[in-house]
Amino acid sequence: MERAGVEEKSYNWVKAAKLYEQAAKSFLGKKMVNKSADIREQIGFCLFRAALQARAHKDFRSRMKLAIRAYETAAELFEKVEEEGMRARMNYSRAMAVYASSWLAVDPSKKRGMLEDCWSLGKEVLKCFEEAGDSFGYGRVCNDLLEKCGEHRFLLVMSWAELEKVIEESLNLGEKAVAALSGVSDDYELARAHCWTSFFYALAVIERVQIEKREKFIQEFFNHSENALKLSEEAGDPYLIGISNWSAGVGTFVCAGPLHSTRRFLEIQKKAGRITKDNLLIGTAATWLSFITFLMTINLEEDPERQREGYKKTIEYAEDALRHLRVIDYRPYIIYSFYPYTESFTRLAYIETDLEAKRDLLERAVKVGREGLQHAEGSGCLFYTWFVVTCSEHRTVLALQYGDESQREEATPRRGIGKKRESHQHRTASNPFHVL
Repeated sequence: MERAGVEEKSYNWVKAAKLYEQAAKSFLGKKMVNKSADIREQIGFCLFRAALQARAHKDFRSRMKLAIRAYETAAELFEKVEEEGMRARMNYSRAMAVYASSWLAVDPSKKRGMLEDCWSLGKEVLKCFEEAGDSFGYGRVCNDLLEKCGEHRFLLVMSWAELEKVIEESLNLGEKAVAALSGVSDDYELARAHCWTSFFYALAVIERVQIEKREKFIQEFFNHSENALKLSEEAGDPYLIGISNWSAGVGTFVCAGPLHSTRRFLEIQKKAGRITKDNLLIGTAATWLSFITFLMTINLEEDPERQREGYKKTIEYAEDALRHLRVIDYRPYIIYSFYPYTESFTRLAYIETDLEAKRDLLERAVKVGREGLQHAEGSGCLFYTWFVVTCSEHRTVLALQYGDESQREEATPRRGIGKKRESHQHRTASNPFHVL
């Protein structure tokens, strides 16, 4: 058990899971079902984190399946234990199994349903902890729901009413987590609570939820983010530092902070992702860095050579993001990465004087944009799909100016995607990228 803990601290999740497996079998052999269930739950956690470290998509899927099975086994074992509080433990393991399963679901409606099931089971667990007066357990489960289900639910919403509901529920849970953990001596979990609460205040600002409270929400974001950054630095945990800087980077950008500060936070997140070997941390950081670099280039650079450097750096970040995100098939950010990726080729064509080179860049833009549209179709992620469609329409204009008939065909958005954009058009005014 001690050796497994050492491997966890080094982010060697596969090794940790194997060591815990040995311990779980030993306890079960001694009829210590409760202890065996505890360890099975921890194995599920380790294998989930190991899945995010995978180098190939097939390894990601196989590890995630093992994580699901470990959580399901833990739930089955907890159900057999006739002790107070076991119902909460059983439902928590079930919630984590459903959440892990959502990563493997291809159909967006099924994924959405799984995330809602996870959220509902989690709320049942919270009720049990609240009745038992367990502030630490309550706060930790709040954090898990926010970190695991929160943004995923937000990215898959299908209407404004649903979006508003998801954000308001998340803010409410975040504030409850901070309140519960403020009286407990666990700065790690308190940092997580501040981190994800700040994140959802930023999302509320992005989407103009309760617009009359915008200034209050901006201030709340900065307050919670500052606490998360301070506590994570004191803890010295790379993963905690990574997620705290992720929230700080996104929120600073959204709340009209300087782009250089935003970039600094995201670079720290990416570094933390490298240390923890976490594809999600690296991929999301690189995605945002791609977009921020693109924005800085079009807004702050006037010299063509500096612009060319900026767009090439944007492409470099986007390709790095896609390398990591494709492994774990994190579709929303894959789609999002294609916006600055494609637009950078288009902007390079703008400033290119050689007609042959200009044509080559436009062909690259069309090819990359078409791939982005393929990812967008059927993803269920309307929020980011809008950007890919907008980018595709932009390329169509350029293809008509410089390209031949085949380029026009490839550059033109497909009818189905266009319909999605029209049905979702009321949200365009609220997207965080209206600066474009």
